Amino acid sequence: MRADQITQQIQQITKGIKALQESLDQLSTSERLEDEKHRLVSECLWPELIVDLKSAVDNMRLFLWDYLESCAPHPNGTATDYAVQAYRMRRATEMLEMLNRATLRGPVPEVCSFFERIENIAHLAMEKYENSQSASPKPAAN
Repeated sequence: MRADQITQQIQQITKGIKALQESLDQLSTSERLEDEKHRLVSECLWPELIVDLKSAVDNMRLFLWDYLESCAPHPNGTATDYAVQAYRMRRATEMLEMLNRATLRGPVPEVCSFFERIENIAHLAMEKYENSQSASPKPAAN
């Protein structure tokens, strides 16, 4: 297969995955489509299909990650290095958001920078720690 054909195939697959994600997101957020969700799960998403899709996506993700990592050290890999760094920042942001959901007591503004998110998470974690310290019994003074 030629390089331009592979590029075209990657673009088509990327479009397809994004469209699938959008469709599944619409199903999961829309209450009026509850019957459609049940039909989708019972008729279309049998375990083998989900496992096959997950396996294919995981394998591709690992391959692409290895590819980006191997290209990053090259002297002419400026764009690739930027892509690797952007991916790492996105993954770090996702991990922090997952931690944030676990400790979040109030809504954090949706539009904020990466560093604002870190600051919010650190602040909430510190508050949680301080609250746990004040709630624990203190030893009696002699």
